[in-house]
Amino acid sequence: GDLLVFAGAMGFAVHILVIDNFSADVDGIELSCLQFFVSGVLGVVCMFLFEHPTLSGVADAWLPLAYAGVLSCGMGYTLQILGQRDVPPTVASLILCLESVFSVVFSWLLLHERLTVRELFGCALILAGIFLFSLVVLFSLITLPVEFNASRRAVSVIEQTGLLAGAERDGAVKVLRAAAMTYVASFAVTAANLLRLLLLANNRRK
Repeated sequence: GDLLVFAGAMGFAVHILVIDNFSADVDGIELSCLQFFVSGVLGVVCMFLFEHPTLSGVADAWLPLAYAGVLSCGMGYTLQILGQRDVPPTVASLILCLESVFSVVFSWLLLHERLTVRELFGCALILAGIFLFSLVVLFSLITLPVEFNASRRAVSVIEQTGLLAGAERDGAVKVLRAAAMTYVASFAVTAANLLRLLLLANNRRK
């Protein structure tokens, strides 16, 4: 179960990064249509490989299918693509973590569901943990330019003062650049863990 959740978290992370890479250069509606076309083809193939669909079953579930296709997927992911043109991917992932909050609110408003005290306490703990961990991710992101700047300054000092030369200088430069990249790796791991927590929270809600 945890492996599937982690794989899903990585999939969501890749999806957010891909949108961030292409949304500024292509039309958002066209990108969304291409995304749904590919997902639809893959979904149909997997449906016949792993399920046994019937026309009567599809007809009985037309309303949930229409809701999921038009509103939840069609509008939701299209708006995500349009919104990410002006939002960094890290901020987008933090905003998307509010999905579980809205699911609780609208289940109360529309379906008149009620949470027990234990469930409310659990939701509060999960959201508090996600919020605190989000601060760690944000701090890691903010400190990245500082670490890269420190490495660049150290390289500049070595070159200007001539403290090292030849192979020693080249080795020191490589070490400094590698040290800066360790912070990138740390941020990536932290962001992946945050996405895993978000998916765990959504799964527990469902």
